[in-house]
Amino acid sequence: MTSSNVPMKAASERLGHSTIVIKNDFYGHIERSIQEDIAEKIDKVIWGD
Repeated sequence: MTSSNVPMKAASERLGHSTIVIKNDFYGHIERSIQEDIAEKIDKVIWGD
């Protein structure tokens, strides 16, 4: 769900967790592709297109 940009709150509810903290504890790692996407977005903000 994380790699599909599903909001953490929605994913947590779907998984049946009582709080978002539980989802973050179990699944909170960020996949490499998401990290790369974030880095590219930061680069665009700092350096422009």
